[in-house]
Amino acid sequence: MDFDTRLSKQQKTIVFGSWFGWALDGYDLVLMLFVISSVNQLFFFSDDPTLSLLATFATYVVALVMRPVGGAVFRNFGDKYGRKKIMVITIMGFSIVTFVTGLLPTLQTVGIVAPILLIILRFVQGLFSGGEWASGSVITMEMVPKKARGLLSGFVQS
Repeated sequence: MDFDTRLSKQQKTIVFGSWFGWALDGYDLVLMLFVISSVNQLFFFSDDPTLSLLATFATYVVALVMRPVGGAVFRNFGDKYGRKKIMVITIMGFSIVTFVTGLLPTLQTVGIVAPILLIILRFVQGLFSGGEWASGSVITMEMVPKKARGLLSGFVQS
């Protein structure tokens, strides 16, 4: 099936934007796993390496747990203000949070404030990520032809 001839320019933009938002979110998830040992040393260093590693993974889990909450919260905003606006807000939101996370001071610099700030940022990032997924998936399904919904929704998730 050739979707190029069936999708308008606006529909292609929506599908690409939804996919791109999901790709950025996936990049953030994988990025955190790649740098988890550095995060461990910079934010949770302890005499017990197992405890500090568990604390580091907990910051990863916080973002994952907040995704359904973000999906529910931003779903309501999407219904009220439009999914496109919400998708842009959520993509910008978790991108800014990712950037700010890179600017955080370390445990050695500011003490216990550093891991607290990291956890707060991961919490907010999870909310934005859940909102992006909810708005991107739904806007794709709503805006493309019925016959292409399954395939293009799957593409967004890929």
